[in-house]
Amino acid sequence: GIDLSQHQSQHLDEYRDQPWDLVVTVCGSARDACPVFPAARQTLHWPVPDPAETGGEEPQQRAHFRAVRDQIRQRIEEWLASPEGKPRSPGVRWPTE
Repeated sequence: GIDLSQHQSQHLDEYRDQPWDLVVTVCGSARDACPVFPAARQTLHWPVPDPAETGGEEPQQRAHFRAVRDQIRQRIEEWLASPEGKPRSPGVRWPTE
């Protein structure tokens, strides 16, 4: 795995006015709670259960985080394989091309 112990989250406002090709929100409340990204060319909302709200013991919590991670991975792969997931700008290439 990747060691994230020294990483810190950043507030979305730091990125709000930057130009984005795509903004994807994933948590159910994110659509209403996230700031608007006026410079985004496209915005998608893919709601998934919030793994931070998982109850139970550590093994159940870890399993829930992994399940949500897998759901997000599947949505990304499906989107990239779809016509709308292809780059629209000349010269833009995905790492797998």
